[in-house]
Amino acid sequence: AADLFESYVITIIAAIILGFAAFGSLGGSFAAHSSRAVVFPLIIPAIGILASVVGVYVVRARQRDRTAMAPINRGFWTAAAITLLGAGLVAGLYLHYMKAFYAVLVGVILSLVASQITEHFTSTERNPVREIADSSRTGPATTVLSGISIGLESTVWAIIAIAVAVGVSVLMSHGNVELTLYLVSLTGIGLLSTAGMVVSEDSFGPVSDNAAGVAEMSGEFTGEAERIMVSLDAVGNTTKAITKGVAIGSAVIAAVSLFGSFVETIASQLNLHASGASLFSLPETQVNVANPTIFIGLLIGGSVAFLFSSLAIRAVGRSAGTVVHEVRRQFREHPGIMDYT
Repeated sequence: AADLFESYVITIIAAIILGFAAFGSLGGSFAAHSSRAVVFPLIIPAIGILASVVGVYVVRARQRDRTAMAPINRGFWTAAAITLLGAGLVAGLYLHYMKAFYAVLVGVILSLVASQITEHFTSTERNPVREIADSSRTGPATTVLSGISIGLESTVWAIIAIAVAVGVSVLMSHGNVELTLYLVSLTGIGLLSTAGMVVSEDSFGPVSDNAAGVAEMSGEFTGEAERIMVSLDAVGNTTKAITKGVAIGSAVIAAVSLFGSFVETIASQLNLHASGASLFSLPETQVNVANPTIFIGLLIGGSVAFLFSSLAIRAVGRSAGTVVHEVRRQFREHPGIMDYT
């Protein structure tokens, strides 16, 4: 969830920076109430947190639910609906600018679409996973090829969904660059407004994995218990993948917002008397990758992701090794553990 938190903070900060400039560019009464555009990005996440709490309590299994994903999706949709209701009221009664609500709406819809795309390509009840399973009949090579091809296909639909979401913000702004970036950042806030539910779904995977492991080691991993645990484990893999999809989508939105806030900050620091498209065409605001200094920064920044990934994987490996050694020690020193003697 660290990547979600990073995007969460970035989109909020970017929206705060861009809000003042966006409403200032609209002029009139909007410019007089620019402070409300700064506060609005703080209100929506607060509503989302409360909505996520309600959504978690809605996650209750029912007799008609076919899979464990049904109550999870029900909680997610409930949180999204409450968030949209609150965002609509705040945009209409406080901000008096409904396009801000529409941007949040696009973000919430994007989170739902990303969730459904991920579920489609990772659920054992859907055709992509079954196609990979069928390809395993002819050996490991075809299984790997099938898995890679379906994985690559899944990214296409996610990218299209993100592009459409950003495009909607562009259309709503009618060429106003500051407003475009502000609406894009609000889209990111809408995408992450139900982050509480997303993180809860992410935690479901390890819980189901550990439950299956405990049942297997206790000798109770048979019959109905085995069927339930296998089903929950499969759903846990899906929920973990959903979290990754939302995190990647929010990172893209956050990057766009961050570039916009970067340019606005440069303009204020250098006292550049320009706005709109002219501001982004000034030499002082250009990010030129042909500049060796900037290129070095890109290389170092890109390497940070690999460094932290390496440290995280190494930590997991050490922890797993410690657990294995402890289990072997207990089996060696207490051979009667498995037969309860």
